[in-house]
Amino acid sequence: MGLNKTYNEPKSPTAGKLGIWNTYDNALETLACRCIGEPYNFYRVDAGICPAMLGDTFHGKVVALCQAQFRSEGRYTAHTVAAMLNVPTETLTAIGQRDAEIELSAAFDFFRDIYGQFVEVQIADCVSGWVMQGKTSEEIQVLAAKFRQEKGATARQTGSDGVLEFEQQLFAALEGKQFSYPVKPHLAKMRELTPDYAPGDYIVVGALSGIGKSYYGLNTIYHNALNGVKSCYINLEMSPDAVQKRLWQMTGGARFQRDLRCGDDETRRHLDAWERVKKMGMKSHNPGRSLPAILSTIRHEWNDKGISLAVIDYAQLVNIPGYRGARNYELGEVSAEFRALALDLKICVMVLAQLKQEVMKYGDRRGGLYDIKDCANFAQDATFVHILHRPNEVLKEGEVSEFDDNYADVTNVKGRETGRAQAKCVFDPVRGFYDDDEFTQFPATPPPFSPALPGGAGRNEDLPF
Repeated sequence: MGLNKTYNEPKSPTAGKLGIWNTYDNALETLACRCIGEPYNFYRVDAGICPAMLGDTFHGKVVALCQAQFRSEGRYTAHTVAAMLNVPTETLTAIGQRDAEIELSAAFDFFRDIYGQFVEVQIADCVSGWVMQGKTSEEIQVLAAKFRQEKGATARQTGSDGVLEFEQQLFAALEGKQFSYPVKPHLAKMRELTPDYAPGDYIVVGALSGIGKSYYGLNTIYHNALNGVKSCYINLEMSPDAVQKRLWQMTGGARFQRDLRCGDDETRRHLDAWERVKKMGMKSHNPGRSLPAILSTIRHEWNDKGISLAVIDYAQLVNIPGYRGARNYELGEVSAEFRALALDLKICVMVLAQLKQEVMKYGDRRGGLYDIKDCANFAQDATFVHILHRPNEVLKEGEVSEFDDNYADVTNVKGRETGRAQAKCVFDPVRGFYDDDEFTQFPATPPPFSPALPGGAGRNEDLPF
């Protein structure tokens, strides 16, 4: 780039002979490129970057400014870093497009290895001088360890062990204060059971096809957006305009029709509802069914918008490019990645999933914990598992329902300190799942599992979490 390289300290002669300086420069340049290209992944490498690693080269300054802005603002862009460096934004945009085949975490791992070699060479250069000074073996080991620490070449840092986090919660509880996280179940009766979802929670919502998984996911996004929670909706099934249509219907309480000509007052209500939808802190994406593309999209939204909730609709549509194993193992990897994503970004991830058709053989046709289609890992990985049920939608020919037409319920079959409980609610194709004042008793114990019909498999019972 025609930029001079300068360093805070003299080059190690041994490192020069071994060619480590050139390798270090190249590794640092690649790291800077990927830091600009993947700001949404910087959280993965932030803890391992020490200022002593970077020197005062151009690329070192790029990485240092990325880290400074990430730690102060939680995010950065090529534009903000360029402004601090006083260089054109196009310069950093260009380097952000380089080495795109290398992920940021891989670029940092390679840089750290090269930097570690360089530090060890520097120590080797110093050892002879320490020996000439009459230092003992133990003193040399202490000096070498101190040198590594100062240069940031100590053992890789790990995540929090949770001591400080729990101590804050413990002291708050002893003082009668309650933690309240922003992401909450949208049904009031669900909130009586689970007041909120904590950062890092992985929520799996299961239902038979046609019961309303998408409605439930959008209901959760909609009601949290009303409380200022930013979110993204990974839509793998519906057309983009269908998502906006459902949000508009939820907001205005009216069904969309091709001919909406009406009076002035009602027209204003429809337009006001649309304006409110456009201002919601959520965005719908259809990145395709590739798992890496979905993960990348969510990380982009987390970095750019600061989302606290991501909803994926739905699990069985996701695939891993090039995966050659059995489908259940592939979905197991998908579930593990979604769980890891929630923990990495400290956001709530809700995954909608289909139930297996064998549920129709059960006496009440109500799914259980291990009835997620194709893969039991979703139930095992999840913090919460909710099962949606609309009994009138699973009637067989000739059967008469004992429930009202719009009756629905959500059964919590797995959750923190909740046990198994059921929230009764109402469903309609305009508002989705919503509370009804008629159902006042909660939490209610769900009816026991009915025996399977002859020839059907036995029901999986709920296990305590």
